[in-house]
Amino acid sequence: MLIDLHVHTLYSHDAYITLQDLKRAWQRGIGVAITDHNDTRAWGMFRGLEFIKGEEIETPQGEIIGLFMNESIKKGLDAYEVIDMLREQDALIYIPHPYSIGRKGVSDEKIMERADVVEVCNGKEWLKNLKAQAFCEKKGKMMGAGSDAHMPHYVGKCGVIAEDMTKESVVKALKNKHIQCGVWPLALPFLSKLYRRWKLWTS
Repeated sequence: MLIDLHVHTLYSHDAYITLQDLKRAWQRGIGVAITDHNDTRAWGMFRGLEFIKGEEIETPQGEIIGLFMNESIKKGLDAYEVIDMLREQDALIYIPHPYSIGRKGVSDEKIMERADVVEVCNGKEWLKNLKAQAFCEKKGKMMGAGSDAHMPHYVGKCGVIAEDMTKESVVKALKNKHIQCGVWPLALPFLSKLYRRWKLWTS
């Protein structure tokens, strides 16, 4: 199955993906990690759906995702402290959209070396994906893939192809580089902004 490792729900301030959207994705063979911005409310609210518990945590050095988490981590802590706290949870430490200034990506490679996975396939990035891939190849890091979806039609654009949703299966797939990479056409960010404005007008 395809597992999108970077998905936001309506509990992120800038996303509109609902439980029903993710259930429809599941019916198409797509599982997800829910990685809302500094928020884990979906963990308890999205009942009746199998998903990986994650969070995209803001630090002064950039955002860090925890996967297979047990507890939320507050934003604003130092990146190294967040990594240590994720280690205590036995979570998978995942660096999203590295080098991306506009998306608060981590650019300090010493921090990236402390992570388990570095995202080389982010649905919103192009050249930064290539730079991240070069880093992983040089350092021997597992390469991650996530759509960074904030709206339903982007879910599953990128992901890892694993046997199931367990941590063991995901890690095995990442080690074997079983990832699917897709990037959004250049017009889609513009259309995304129009969609967000439409949602605000009609809410």
